[in-house]
Amino acid sequence: MARKRSARHRARRERGRTEPEVPRLLLSTLPFAMLIALLGVLAVAIMIAAYPGNQPPPAQPTKVAAEQGYAPKGWMQEAQKDMRRQRNLDD
Repeated sequence: MARKRSARHRARRERGRTEPEVPRLLLSTLPFAMLIALLGVLAVAIMIAAYPGNQPPPAQPTKVAAEQGYAPKGWMQEAQKDMRRQRNLDD
């Protein structure tokens, strides 16, 4: 097993490193910084678009004059009969 391990180490040294010793700016840091900047610009654009501009004040509701209602005599009893009839039909 010691021979296999030493052979692996030797082969690795001969091939060289697969990763650079210093991270490359164009491959690691720059895309991340650009993404963060783009998200920041997008956030500011959304805030500007969402800010309410000059809007007219809300319309004041108009009051309707109170009217005296009228119901003929016996309307409540007729309504109760209709409700009972509906309930019996549903059963």
